[in-house]
Amino acid sequence: MTKIKGTDPSNEKRVQATNDDSIVSKRSASRAGYFKDDFLRFFVNKPANRSPLINRGYFIRCAAVRSLISEFLECPDVMVDGAPINKQIISVGAGFDTSYFHFAQNDFASKSSNVKNKVLYAELDFDGVVGRKSHQIKTTEELNRLLPNMRAGTKADVLSDRYALLECDLRDTQLVEERLKSAGINFEVPTLFLSEVVLTYMATEDSSRLIAWATSKFPCCQWVTYEQIHPDDTFGGVMCKNLTERGSPLLGVHMNPTLASQRERFISLGFKECPLMDLNGFWNNYMPWTEVERIENIEFFDEEEEWKIKCAHYFVSAAYKDERATGFFNEFSTKFSRYLAPPSTSTEAESHEFSWNSPDPREASRFKSVLQRWGHTVTEKNGVLYVFGGYGGDKSHSRLSDLHTIRMNGDELVVDEISTKTQPPARIFHTVVSWTKYLVLFGGRGGPDKAYNDLWVYDTEENSWKMMETLGTPPQARWRHSATLLGDKLIVYGGRDRNSFFSDTFTLDLPTLSWSSKNERQGPGPLCSHTCTAFRDDEMILYGGLKSTSSASDETWIYNVVDEAWRKVAVKGEKNPGKCFSHSAVMVERDGKKKLNLFGGVTFNGKSGGFYQLLEEDGNFTWNSVSVGSSEQNLFVRSGAAVLDGKIVVLGGGILCFSFGAFFSPVSVLSDSDNVIQLRRTENIPEISQEDSNRVVGTTTSSKKKEKKVKAIPRVTVKTREEFLEICDKRTPVVIVGTDLGPCTTTWTPDHMSQIFGTRPVAPKMNFVEKNFRYETMGFDEMIRRIYQPNGEEFMYLRSLGDNPRKDASDIWQSFPELSSDFSVPSWAEEAKPTSDKYHSSAFRLSSGGLHLWTHYDVMDNILCEIAGSKKVIMWHPREISRLYVKGSSSAVTDIEHPDVKKFPKFKRIKSRMETVLGPGEILFIPSLWFHHVEATEPCAAVNVFWKHLSDEHYEKKDLYGNKDIISGTRAEKEGEALIGMLKKIPEHYREFHARRIIDNIKRELSLSRMMGFVLGGTNTLRVISCQKRVRIVTYISCGDIITYASTIARNRSLARLAQSVERTALNRVVGGSSPPMRATTVFLFFTFVCIASNRLSEPTGDDAYRRMLLSLTASATDEEILNWTCKYCTPTHPDTPQIEVFDFFSGHDRDIFGFSGFTNESIVFIFRLLDGNFLNVWELLHQIPTHPNDWPKASPGMKTHTGHTQGYAGTVISLIDLTCMTVIREQVKDQVVRLSHEFPQLPIEFIGYSFGASTATLAVADVLLSNITDSRRVHLWTFGASRVGNREFSEYVNRNVGRSVRVANYGDPFVHVPRYGYEHVNTEYFVRDPLRWGASRDVQYPEAFGVLWNHMSKN
Repeated sequence: MTKIKGTDPSNEKRVQATNDDSIVSKRSASRAGYFKDDFLRFFVNKPANRSPLINRGYFIRCAAVRSLISEFLECPDVMVDGAPINKQIISVGAGFDTSYFHFAQNDFASKSSNVKNKVLYAELDFDGVVGRKSHQIKTTEELNRLLPNMRAGTKADVLSDRYALLECDLRDTQLVEERLKSAGINFEVPTLFLSEVVLTYMATEDSSRLIAWATSKFPCCQWVTYEQIHPDDTFGGVMCKNLTERGSPLLGVHMNPTLASQRERFISLGFKECPLMDLNGFWNNYMPWTEVERIENIEFFDEEEEWKIKCAHYFVSAAYKDERATGFFNEFSTKFSRYLAPPSTSTEAESHEFSWNSPDPREASRFKSVLQRWGHTVTEKNGVLYVFGGYGGDKSHSRLSDLHTIRMNGDELVVDEISTKTQPPARIFHTVVSWTKYLVLFGGRGGPDKAYNDLWVYDTEENSWKMMETLGTPPQARWRHSATLLGDKLIVYGGRDRNSFFSDTFTLDLPTLSWSSKNERQGPGPLCSHTCTAFRDDEMILYGGLKSTSSASDETWIYNVVDEAWRKVAVKGEKNPGKCFSHSAVMVERDGKKKLNLFGGVTFNGKSGGFYQLLEEDGNFTWNSVSVGSSEQNLFVRSGAAVLDGKIVVLGGGILCFSFGAFFSPVSVLSDSDNVIQLRRTENIPEISQEDSNRVVGTTTSSKKKEKKVKAIPRVTVKTREEFLEICDKRTPVVIVGTDLGPCTTTWTPDHMSQIFGTRPVAPKMNFVEKNFRYETMGFDEMIRRIYQPNGEEFMYLRSLGDNPRKDASDIWQSFPELSSDFSVPSWAEEAKPTSDKYHSSAFRLSSGGLHLWTHYDVMDNILCEIAGSKKVIMWHPREISRLYVKGSSSAVTDIEHPDVKKFPKFKRIKSRMETVLGPGEILFIPSLWFHHVEATEPCAAVNVFWKHLSDEHYEKKDLYGNKDIISGTRAEKEGEALIGMLKKIPEHYREFHARRIIDNIKRELSLSRMMGFVLGGTNTLRVISCQKRVRIVTYISCGDIITYASTIARNRSLARLAQSVERTALNRVVGGSSPPMRATTVFLFFTFVCIASNRLSEPTGDDAYRRMLLSLTASATDEEILNWTCKYCTPTHPDTPQIEVFDFFSGHDRDIFGFSGFTNESIVFIFRLLDGNFLNVWELLHQIPTHPNDWPKASPGMKTHTGHTQGYAGTVISLIDLTCMTVIREQVKDQVVRLSHEFPQLPIEFIGYSFGASTATLAVADVLLSNITDSRRVHLWTFGASRVGNREFSEYVNRNVGRSVRVANYGDPFVHVPRYGYEHVNTEYFVRDPLRWGASRDVQYPEAFGVLWNHMSKN
């Protein structure tokens, strides 16, 4: 390889090492579900789980680059004479990138036309990287089969007809050209150059030479690059410093640090144009909203600050040229013309002097530990600042629970640590206010699953913390909220928890510690990371914040504690903070005037916020931008600030800078003089190392556990008719924002509507399934008064009707011309205009705050245009019809938040719930058949416009409300009822035969892919069973503590040997008595998993046993997790285990769940678990359970069973756990067997369990057989680690009568060998003497293990 003079080989190796970090992170994102790549696993020897922030970062990198590759493949063919290919891709510095294999598996097909491109793909990189990648490709079948006619090249090269991997130093363009020619690259064919974080590691002159060479040799080419920008701000500084310290400095980033300079660079080097955008632009403008929504629901994410800032520091570009005017890039240039950065300007930045205040060296270490934090609070009281909590610390960074005071001594800050006997738990994103002699703390989080709503009080005189009990209903646990003191009232607004953003306002009366809340008439909506600052004695100002829609707010609101009301404030001033969040705000009074100083935070485009002042004069508010005297960047994100001695002191703050480390903001003192903020730093806190950043607890950590949360209805902007038609075609609801509905959003006030209509009579109309309302005719002005001045006891609702309510559909342009003149249908929604032949009706809606409109669906597409006020809308997919218990077009479930689960058990299994809060000027597109439930969060007005999206013959002519089912659908349902009636009249075996044929025809003709199977029940009903979801196993071992061992199936001998070692260690701990006893059942499960996963059982028993073992593990989850199929064993990764449709639970007293019943498309299942849901201790097992036989009811003479087991299943007096009284589960099981057998007469009935659950399952099988309630041939028994439960006569009876029975056990598990004498196992046992060898026996005896254990316990 040619070397360039002056290069440092050690730096080359370190740059190459960044490839290894990158590919591991890509693999982490792929494994977590961010994107699909089947080939990354071949290049990662040891997978690692990255944080959600890093997973997102590598997802957007992959998405951006591959999207532009796809755009290149979309370009039209420009065939070159004699060339067997039509496009080429050259990846420079490719590393272990797998893009070739990703696209090659689909033959580089175009997404839009699915036309397969003939592509030659070449990769260039250093010899060390190429050698390792070449070896992996050549030795991996899945990779080399995608390389047609693969042949050996020189050195470590890989050559084939469609792919080439080449050793090359990119700084030597002559060598680059020679290597590409050897691979068959044709310089006349349209070619895409690809570089991901490559050019920035090269010296600028080297990378420029490479780009210029490409443009000189290829007349039609494109260069796609993914690189860093903005190296000189805080994030960029941490990034550059980290990479420099790792020996891989970014040599080229400082020469082209902005989007504008990057564009100018590519154009100057020969490209015609260079569209580009930072990753915020890609995420907000290019990424499909459905994909954004999917990504936001993969993992819990609470790092929006880091995400926005990270995306602002990376960009993707696609420079192109076409010297021969072939038109190759015409469509591309049109599509990406809006992504052209403005030309750079050379304006000089303002510079102001500022002074430093360096701390006393003796205090330096204390400053680092106290002030190096974020997400904390800073509260002023009597000239002292109190700092509590947050994330940070000196060396080992973590959440904090310490309390410190800071005083001003001249120009120095003096820090003291406060020691107390008790203190609140460590937390971040909480609030603290000062009241009388107390500090009052509320909320925060100690982790993603540890949100707090506790109230703590610190007595500054007594130096003590105390947790307080409060009256009334407190706010839901939350963090990132605001808490503001107005008099003796603590006002808590907004915030978030793991699942939701809040828009509620709570008031705590501090003298009585009593909470109260009120349904808001209007308000800022769901927000977190905003600021609320006391403005007057009875008012506070709110600004900004992060919305629930993952966008930021730029609104200013004032809350009056006396009126308990919010009002939005119109603020003047062109230079304002804009959309921002996680900023700071303090009120400073000077010369009798108050100024709200707002600074820092993160803007919606990922920039750090500036400094602004909000001024009031004669009731008018104005924003002013304030210059900052500073010679370096300030990053006040998640900082704490307060006024001390007339100066603003900013303490802490910072962010995690992606994978480069963390930055903690320096302490700053700001003084206000003539609208110029003078900044004085007290110290410069260094960023933490990469090792420390991996231990950040204040940020989200990766987890396999998926969190269930409600999806937000996506929010989009629509500018063109084509965009709206695309939305309609997708048949999914969206909220459309940024559309002008006319002056109605400001003119439709209560006074205006009352003045227009006066006493004109109206009749509010409702249509609930259960009538809990009355009709009343009244004057319009009276209705308006009662809506906007509620008495708390009545709710008003108006839905306009046609002029002739019996014949005419509602039309606001005819019925309300005085109002409709102010309302405009968007130009892109032609169907919704009264002049359109598709237009059906338009309804004017008015409602009181707090009113719920019943859940229903419409048969026509429509838009709900919110004019005034706001409402919460909850929606469900049409496929949920059976779970919503629909009567007509309405759901019978009236209380959707607290449904009657006994009356509506299927409702809890709904998966598709989506919701949004619709504000003024926003439009909700409601596709036909989508169920929706509307709650007016405040008095509101709206217009609902319906249109016929199908042809007229489908609709009932007299459908005035758009809710009558289409004609053909109604007829089909009636004929279906007649069909069922005919099937009832024929014998059962004929009935099933013809029903199956009918269902098969329906599935085939209508392409109903989800209808995977059906069963004709004894009640003559047809039941469709979905079996698309699969079950994954997560196994555990336990030697004192339960720890996660593996989440995927391991099929190798090394894991089996490890199991053997763990088995011996665990058994010694039990027998020796020197350590706490192990939970033997857990160890058994692990060994069973290893043995079955190692395919040691003969077919088909091995696969069948593995499936049933997975099902047995689901019983350890909570009843809600089982019901919703969201337990840790219920994830859709195992291909052989279908989702269980839960039928019912069987339980003891206090709803202790013993197990559950359900069905799949293959069988009815009864799954049993331990009685208390936990793993039993072997010591307790042998001490507490009686060990003498008991006569079995209804059995033949001599058939006996174990007393403890039998009474646990069939008795009423004993619990196997604590000997307490419990109800009989026996009758529940038998009742469910009868019901399910009747409904699914052809399915086998499987009884499955492990440990004590396995023993209970054995007794249940015997009971069912003895009771003769179903055909014994249908009864199957699958047990894992079962103890013996009966004598030989009992065992032989079960073996003789059961349809199938399989037991799996571990040879060294003591539990499977008790009770010892006089008892016998049911059926053949599959066991393991050694994890590598299986055996089978009528009954396994292990007297050594049992005898030693029994003797040891007897002596003690």
